[in-house]
Amino acid sequence: MHYLPDRWRPSGPLQRISLDVQIDSLFAVDERDIVVQKTRWYAGAGNSWEQILRAQNIDTVVIVCNQPSRPNWDRQWPLQSGLSLSRVVMSTVYRLFDLDSKVYVISDNVLELPVDQNADFSKVLLDTPLPKMSLNTISVEDALLALGGS
Repeated sequence: MHYLPDRWRPSGPLQRISLDVQIDSLFAVDERDIVVQKTRWYAGAGNSWEQILRAQNIDTVVIVCNQPSRPNWDRQWPLQSGLSLSRVVMSTVYRLFDLDSKVYVISDNVLELPVDQNADFSKVLLDTPLPKMSLNTISVEDALLALGGS
């Protein structure tokens, strides 16, 4: 049984050069940022992300997504600029757990489909496996406070 309408199902692997997978212009990327190509559900698949984390002794990862509000934002395509909790977030969280990373998921900034059941699915996914794995969920406000103190 499929829960996603056809228009929301992935049509295959992410393309290496595609406007659909570009970093949104609301993120200010500068020369200090490291940008890697994401090719599968897990953020580190097909790129050097894990090696970069190890080389820079990064042991803490915050999972965040961007859902910009735009005048022409098409509500029929929520996956274009959001993260799918049960797919992208959880596959990345499980891999980071295996790497002994400290993981924080910004709980009020993830998306699960179908959209009308987002709150229910998110509650189950965020409140059940993550605490058992000693992983953390935080709010956007908590994340911003932490950034302000760093």
